[in-house]
Amino acid sequence: MANPYELWDTRTSLGMMRATKPETWQFGKYFTRQITTTDEWIDFEKLPVPSRKLAAFVKPLGRGTGIYTDSSVTKRFKPANIVVEEQIDPFRLLSTAPGIDSMLNAMTISPAQRRNLLRAEMTAQAMTAIERRWEWMRAKSIIDGAVTVRYESGEAVVVDFGRAAGQTLTLSSGN
Repeated sequence: MANPYELWDTRTSLGMMRATKPETWQFGKYFTRQITTTDEWIDFEKLPVPSRKLAAFVKPLGRGTGIYTDSSVTKRFKPANIVVEEQIDPFRLLSTAPGIDSMLNAMTISPAQRRNLLRAEMTAQAMTAIERRWEWMRAKSIIDGAVTVRYESGEAVVVDFGRAAGQTLTLSSGN
C-alpha cells in the first residue's frame, strides 16, 4: 500500500499557493522590484556621491587643492530563510467557511480528500504568515532604516541601510 502521507508534487503545491488570496499590505507599494540571484550573500554598497565641493580660490600661480573623493562602503549579509513546517494531523478538525458546509458533507469525504483539505488550509495559513513577515520587514526598513533578523537560536543580525539619523522623525506624546 502506498504511503497515504506523500507530499504534494511541486505543481499541485504551487497551484495551491497561487490560489490563496493575500491580505492588503500597506508597505508593499514601496518595494516594487525583486532582484534574484544564485549567490548566497547579499551585498549592500553605498556608492560614492559625486563631490559637491567648490574649487578653491588661489593666488595667481598658487597651488590648488584636491577635491576628488572615491570611497564606497560595502556590507555583506547572508539572509535568513523563512520556513514554516507543519505536521498533518489526520484527526484535526477542518475549519469551514460560509457555504462550505453545504458543499462538503463530512460523512462523504474520503481520507485522501480530508488530507488534501488540511494541506490546503495549512498552505494558506503558511503563505499568509510568510507574507506577514515580508510586510514586517518592509515596514521596519521604512520606519527604522534597519531590519533586525533574530534567528530561532537567539542570534541577531542587524541589516542597516545606512540612513542618516537626521532623516528619522520621532514623535513625542501628543503628536
